[in-house]
Amino acid sequence: MSSKKGPIIIALIAVAIIACIIAKIVFFPATPSPYSEKNYVGNKNNHKLHSIECTQLPYEENRVYFSTVEAAHAAGYTDEHRECMGK
Repeated sequence: MSSKKGPIIIALIAVAIIACIIAKIVFFPATPSPYSEKNYVGNKNNHKLHSIECTQLPYEENRVYFSTVEAAHAAGYTDEHRECMGK
């Protein structure tokens, strides 16, 4: 009788593992790194553009993120911060 329970228990464990994996994918999808597409930071107050590595970034609530300089310029962030943008 115990030989019949072994495959059933293994099957139940396998189903539980698969259910956990599916639940993780559905309820906790992978989130991209906060800096994956955020190469530039615009300041909402003065429209100055910074590199993401700048040591003088604006406060978080005043930031607008851009992946390219061109996108930032198109949005009106054309004043590049001299210390980090090299201009």
